[in-house]
Amino acid sequence: MEYVNYIGLYLAIGAVIMLTLDGLHYMVKNVIDDEFKEGYKNWERIYIILVWPTFIYSLIKSIITSKQNK
Repeated sequence: MEYVNYIGLYLAIGAVIMLTLDGLHYMVKNVIDDEFKEGYKNWERIYIILVWPTFIYSLIKSIITSKQNK
């Protein structure tokens, strides 16, 4: 039964991250280009919820490398 709790927690963290990303997109959609105004598609939401550790790692890595290049 503990595995079910861990899976639920993992998916809950992914859902919170996705809600945060959707909220951020909603706040900036009036200032971005037309090609990005659509937001996330459902398959992209599911993908981010399932692989959120990889997403967070890639995000942090890109932030660090962009600061080192300046």
